[in-house]
Amino acid sequence: MISVNMNNQLLSDLLNYYNFTEDDYAAFQKLGSINDIPNPFERAASFVNLIDYIKKAIAEKKKFVIYGDYDVDGITSTTIMVKTLKKLGAKVGYFIPSRYKEGYGLNSSRIEEFAKKNYDIIIAVDNGITKVSEVEKAKELGMETIIIDHHEAQSKLPDAKFIFQQFLSNYVDYNISAAFLCMLVSFGLLGYYDEYIVTLAGIAAISDLMPLKNANVALVRMALKNINKYHYKSIMSLVNDKNNVDLHNLSFEIIPILNSAGRIKQGLEVNNAVKLLLTEDDILIKIYSEKFKEYNQERKDLVANGFDLASIDQDKRIIIYQSSLPTGISGLLASRLLSLFDKPVIVYSQDPITKNYTASMRCPKGYNLVTCLENFEDYFVDFGGHSKAAGFTITEKYLDAFLSKIPDVLICSSEEEKAKTIKIDINTFNMEDYNLIESFEPFGVEHDRPLFEITIDKKCLKPSLKNPTHLFYQVNKNLKICFFNGKKEVEGDGDICLLGYFNKNTFFKNSLNIDFMVEEAIK
Repeated sequence: MISVNMNNQLLSDLLNYYNFTEDDYAAFQKLGSINDIPNPFERAASFVNLIDYIKKAIAEKKKFVIYGDYDVDGITSTTIMVKTLKKLGAKVGYFIPSRYKEGYGLNSSRIEEFAKKNYDIIIAVDNGITKVSEVEKAKELGMETIIIDHHEAQSKLPDAKFIFQQFLSNYVDYNISAAFLCMLVSFGLLGYYDEYIVTLAGIAAISDLMPLKNANVALVRMALKNINKYHYKSIMSLVNDKNNVDLHNLSFEIIPILNSAGRIKQGLEVNNAVKLLLTEDDILIKIYSEKFKEYNQERKDLVANGFDLASIDQDKRIIIYQSSLPTGISGLLASRLLSLFDKPVIVYSQDPITKNYTASMRCPKGYNLVTCLENFEDYFVDFGGHSKAAGFTITEKYLDAFLSKIPDVLICSSEEEKAKTIKIDINTFNMEDYNLIESFEPFGVEHDRPLFEITIDKKCLKPSLKNPTHLFYQVNKNLKICFFNGKKEVEGDGDICLLGYFNKNTFFKNSLNIDFMVEEAIK
């Protein structure tokens, strides 16, 4: 916890930005220990019964199989449960399905295979809460199912032996990851919080975009502290700069690499992510980490070169693109097209299993995707998202009708609420100011990185020698303004108002520099 002058103007502005009182800020700074995790035995309904049931099953030599999901929350949840049960001497296997073969969640064909392999108990993690018929199938084949899932419950619940979900169990009133729930089960079974398991749950909180409040904040901070303290070999194998792993490393290295196989591979390669996180063997860690880095590079290449620009009608108000690439990167492709054209984007592709179409939408300021998509609710198998990023699944029957109507419905509003900002003098900004901003970390869902507003002379911004569309201004030896693709926004003389964020730049290992990353220019 840093010590600050409570009369500091920047601190006052930050407190106002986050609607914090001084006491709120003090409490937020203190978050970061196991004591900040509510006791599930005291808070969660039927938690004692769940733990007793699993312990009894272990004592009776029952055979468990963990059924996970192909994203990082599913991977870490699977790892947590396998590691915990193995610590207790249980017979346990695991399976994570292919996005492109079995699809999401419990699968009837796999359940039949589990029965043939004489599994007694299926533990579905990060999935299962909507799988009514599949749980019934397991029961018919003589297996019980435990569901540990943070997703929204439907009106009809599966007839599982236990369902552990944060809202149904009255544990907390905000969303937490499935890995968080699995960490609680691990605590219940082991009688203590294993620090590596806590770390995996913290990574999942970031990867699954959990609201950064209360216990989620504590979990993320503990994860970063543990990674830097213990240098877990499996996790460190995924980062370049091993001196100080921070939120940026989690978000842009560790998480994308672990996610890569589930996004682009047709087979069951994602299961090797669990092997990576479970093993302590140096040779296996090297093999698995290098393979996943290859998958991630493949994913990057697909996103960078995954569309034919000549085939896109750039004159239309909405960019609509049918992709033949894996559905797991549709959202990434949509974000890429948005950055190129600054127009609403729809990227859709056909699911090889269901034959339905899965789409990702992205849009610039001034639009609200959720409000728009609500007009087509009857067309969708499902949909969700927020104002600037959304996704949906639609049957072939309604696809053409949707694509023909969407341009008339998705309208830019001139009434969009002005972004909340903090005005600051860039010429007086220093490292102490940056450290104060960092004291409000971690940033993420429901706790955004603060957006700052600065004013400078346009002449200060100089084009890059490599790419003259990018503009830079070296304010002092430790602070630089970066305005990528900013040339068209900066014309003529006079002052210009810029909105952006402060980021730490550790590109040069022996020095610490701060970049002001411009998001937009206010004309």
